[in-house]
Amino acid sequence: MSVINHMSRLLALTGYEVRRTDAQRRSSLLSHEEFDLVLDVGAATGQYGAELRRNGYKGQILSFEPLDAAFAQLQRRVAGDKNWSVVQTAVGAHSETGTISIAGNSDSSSLLPMLARHEEVAPHTRYIGSQTIEIHTLDELALDAVQQSRNAYLKIDTQGYERFVLDGGPRVVALLGGVQIEMSLIPLDSGAMTFDEAIIRMLGEGFEMHLVEPGLRDPVSQQLLQMDGVFIRPKDA
Repeated sequence: MSVINHMSRLLALTGYEVRRTDAQRRSSLLSHEEFDLVLDVGAATGQYGAELRRNGYKGQILSFEPLDAAFAQLQRRVAGDKNWSVVQTAVGAHSETGTISIAGNSDSSSLLPMLARHEEVAPHTRYIGSQTIEIHTLDELALDAVQQSRNAYLKIDTQGYERFVLDGGPRVVALLGGVQIEMSLIPLDSGAMTFDEAIIRMLGEGFEMHLVEPGLRDPVSQQLLQMDGVFIRPKDA
């Protein structure tokens, strides 16, 4: 028995439980499913990729981030990591230029208008500026890498723009073994894919829901407003 398992059992006897974090569960999943490529769409400053590395993932990471300031930090973070590549672009349904609204916390920046409910529960995410950016499709950016991988995993965190990322990547999505997608339980960004639409779409693409990771909550009522759904394609599909 491992030391961790032994301690868990001892603590359980005293009424305590050692709980695995979402990152640890995700790391176990990536290892179990033998993913060797992670597509990190909406990378921000690279927090997600860094978390993967801290939890033992050593495979390829391909990150996409459009904002100048965040991308500069992302580049510094990946320096020296030969298995982590970065591209400065947004990912969408078509290759074009667009205007992204920059949020006060940067990570909540979006190509979609923010709704009042979002501002109400997270005032620090209010838009404070904008930037003209390049947008490219997932098929254009990642098809070659996915075709060369054994099993690829897509993470999308684009503040409501998830449907457009999927719309621009039908060939990539058809080859993926797993997808992690942010889902809103109530409308937070105008035009964003709803929770039920996300579930129906991923099931229709041949995936099964595997994990749920809680996200944004109303700080007053504690209502859960967003979560990440992790979907895995069955081996026999």
